[in-house]
Amino acid sequence: MSPEDMAVDDNIISLQFKKIKFEGDTYYLLCVSYYKGKYRYPAIEEDWYCKKTINLYVFTEDEYNKLKHIEDGITTICSINDTSYGGGIGFGFYETFASAMANLFESKAKLLANHYTYKFHIKKEDGNTIRFHNLTHLDVDYSTDIRGTGNRPNFNFHYYEMKNAIFRQLLI
Repeated sequence: MSPEDMAVDDNIISLQFKKIKFEGDTYYLLCVSYYKGKYRYPAIEEDWYCKKTINLYVFTEDEYNKLKHIEDGITTICSINDTSYGGGIGFGFYETFASAMANLFESKAKLLANHYTYKFHIKKEDGNTIRFHNLTHLDVDYSTDIRGTGNRPNFNFHYYEMKNAIFRQLLI
C-alpha cells in the first residue's frame, strides 16, 4: 500500500468488540485493525513500508449498551481510554495485545485517568442503514482534550456505512 493510498483511506482490515472483566466491572474493547505506513528514510521520502496496527478503544458497559438501542438520528458513545499495538516502533505504542492490555488494565485508577476522550458518532438512517464516523476523524471531547481541537461529525464525507443487520453482527 503506497502513501497515496493511505492518505485517502482508513484501510480498515477489521472491527471487533471484546468483553473484559476487570476489578468487578465489565468493559468493552473496540479493536480496529488497519495498515499504518511510514518512510524508512523520511527526510528524502524513500522506502515506504507499512505494517498491521491495532487501535484499542475502551468503553464502559453503559456506553457500550447504547449501541444495542440505536434510534434514528445520531448516537454518541465515549471511550474512557485507548492505546495501540503491533507493527513495531512508530506503528503502535505496544508490541503485542498482551502488553497493551497489561498497560491499559494495570489499575482502575490508571484506566479511568485518560487525558482525553474519543467520541464515536453513529447515525441510524431510514431504520436500516448505520453510518459511523470515520475512525481517523474522531471527535475529541473538548472538556478533556489536551490538544484543544476536535472534529465535528460529518456524515457527508467522513463515514463508513453498513446495513443495520451487519452492524448488529459486530455486537457481542
